[in-house]
Parts: sequence; C-alpha cells; structure tokens
Amino acid sequence: NAEYMGTVLEYGAYIDSLVDEPCIVMANHQSVADITTLMAAFCTKNNVISQCMWTLWDRLLYTPHGVLGWLHGDMFVTPKSPSVYQSLQRHVNQYYLRHISSRKWLIIFPEGGFRSNMIAGSKRFAMSEGFPKLNLVCLPRVIALLAIMEVFDQNRCHLNLRKRIPKYLIDVTIGYQDNQSLSMLHLLTGNAATQNICLHYRKFNISEIPRGKTDFTTWLNQRFVEKENLLRHFYNYGIFAENADQLKTLFRHPPKKRKIQLSHSVFLSYILIIIGLCFQLTWMLSIIYNEIQSLSSRQTFPEHLESDTACPYLFCDKSMRTF
Repeated sequence: NAEYMGTVLEYGAYIDSLVDEPCIVMANHQSVADITTLMAAFCTKNNVISQCMWTLWDRLLYTPHGVLGWLHGDMFVTPKSPSVYQSLQRHVNQYYLRHISSRKWLIIFPEGGFRSNMIAGSKRFAMSEGFPKLNLVCLPRVIALLAIMEVFDQNRCHLNLRKRIPKYLIDVTIGYQDNQSLSMLHLLTGNAATQNICLHYRKFNISEIPRGKTDFTTWLNQRFVEKENLLRHFYNYGIFAENADQLKTLFRHPPKKRKIQLSHSVFLSYILIIIGLCFQLTWMLSIIYNEIQSLSSRQTFPEHLESDTACPYLFCDKSMRTF
C-alpha cells in the first residue's frame, strides 16, 4: 500500500499535550481532504479522533458520511436558518456537555464551506462591510462559534460540567503543496502520495478571547488575516513561519513529519460511494414510480366526478384529483 502513503508536516504549537483536555478546534476549509487530513493527524494523538465532535453542513446529512456523523452525534448546521443559533446551543448542551460519552475536541470550520465556493461572497461581504479582503482564506462566519462559546460560558458555574468545558482553542491552518488542495478523486486514486500536506497549530486560552458579537468578530477576523499571511508565506517558501526568527528556528529544527496511511480510508471511501450511489438511485426510482402512479391515477379518474357539482365531498379538489 505504499502508493497510498502521504506526508503530513506539523508546525507551530505543540498540541499533543492537550489530547486529554476539552478543546475547540477551528480550521480553514479548502476541500474534502481537510477532514481526512485532520482525522489522520489526530489519530496519532492518543486516538483523540474517537472523542471528537464535528460541525458539518446540513446537506451532508443525506449522504453515507452524514449518516455516520448523525450516529456519532455530530452537529449539522443550516447556515441561513433563523434558528441556527438555538439549535447549535441545544446540540452542544445535549451531546457535548451532558452526553454519557465524554467529548474532547469540538471541530468547526468557521468559513462555512469550501474556499472555492465561498471566496466570491466573502470578497463582496468584505467590501460592503469594510473588512479585510482575503484571497487564500474566506472571512469567517461568527454565529456558530459564538453560539458554542456562549453555551460554555453559561455552564461554567455548574461544578459537574466544569471539567467538560474547553479551556483552549486550537487554531489549525491547513496548507497544500503548490496551493493545490486535494479532491476526493486524488484520495481515491492514490495521487496524494506525492503531496506534502502541512498543518500549522496555534493555541489560544478561551478565557482571553473577547465576548460580544462586535469584539469577537474583530478577534476572529484577525485570526483569519493571520491565516492568510501564514498561507502566503507557505506558498512562497514551502514552510509555515510567522516571522523571521521562527523561520531560522525551523531550519535548525525541522517540523515533525507523520506518515499517514490512506489505504484503509480509500477502501472505506469506495464502500461509502457505492452505498451513496445505491441510496441516490433508490431515491430517484421512487420519485419516478410516484410520478407514474400519479399520471395513471389521473387518467382513470371517474368521469362522473369531472364537474364540481357532481363531487359528493365538500373537500374534493378537481385540480388535484385527491380527496
């Protein structure tokens, strides 16, 4: 399975010491490979991945991956729903803080989708609101993360929940070689073997993060401006560095390398794709069957009920042909 080996390079803060601590993990989002990369990297950290909770787009719920996430207790977000704030808070209360199986790391992608899909809207919004215009990342959406942190603040006074409330926020910046993010096709065909996927970690104390929508928006936007600078340096020089002194340190002490085995993920992905195709085919056939049944019922509709006066039921609808 050597063709399915890839290399993940880890830069920045040492986060292995946080595997037993509840944490919020936020990352930039470029492609479907982001999740695979984070899972592979976190599996090496005392298998903390088994105690993670993911925040996912609600449309994924209707895919095999989404079904697995639903069974696992992950959160599914409807971005433009007026009740997204309340639904997120209910889910964190029920499945993160009070669930029988203790969760450790809550993972969220504040951009709300893949960069390629979100970047145009991000630039328009930045221009209209006077925010920084970014190219390598998108402006983050603050509502989800703000709702999650508010739940933790509300429950901080409960002694039995205090150990489950995160103390740290881990900021992950994901960079792909030559700014070419991996697609599912790359993962399935083994083309990830030649790729260096780089992760840069930063650690923030949650108690020092400002609250209030305005202050928190400013703080979060600044973190993504820093991500933009990190990625620009990475694409220019091939390594992550926040400043010149850190760059010299990296040359003296190279970043940690981890070999990630993708063969099992590839096999599982094939199975999930087959299941998904069967699911979609069954759904399409059921729609076609219902349409055929509907057409046949209209053609055999009794002639003596063609007039409204002949209908013996007050709620008979001639146009719908239903009772």
